[in-house]
Amino acid sequence: MLRFLLVVLLFTVLFSNCVSVRSNTKAGNVPAFQRLLVVLEDTPREKAEARRFLKECPPSYTLCTASFQSALAFDSLSAFITKENQTCQADVAMVVRRTRPILRTDSYNRTRVTGQVYQVELQQFPSLQPFWKAEIKAEGNGAVPVTAIFKRLSKDGILQQSIANR
Repeated sequence: MLRFLLVVLLFTVLFSNCVSVRSNTKAGNVPAFQRLLVVLEDTPREKAEARRFLKECPPSYTLCTASFQSALAFDSLSAFITKENQTCQADVAMVVRRTRPILRTDSYNRTRVTGQVYQVELQQFPSLQPFWKAEIKAEGNGAVPVTAIFKRLSKDGILQQSIANR
């Protein structure tokens, strides 16, 4: 029994994600919204990530997802967002981008990637001016920390404010 508990504990530690979030809201500038356009910028596995956003989205909100690959794009990110929103008709855009890997050096002096740092912005239409920003450090499997994003939006009062402002 003790051996089983140790194995379960080991797997829990190895396969769990450690996430830290820092965010900032532009005071007095939170628009009312219910529709989000989520733009995943240079994110690998964008289809899987888009499905996770759709699954984790709070029930009172609707979202569309799009993937922007800057290395292959002829348009700027802002032009891409504006074009995608013609179909989506969202109130705000959420831009999610990976900014850098989290590197760790082990006792044998080997460096490995243990996670990713993401920058997330909520931008209002049509100006695309950001009103909420977050930096998220996610250790683990490299997936976009969707749950952490929605939890921080709730904690910062962005989701409730948007419902209350309608």
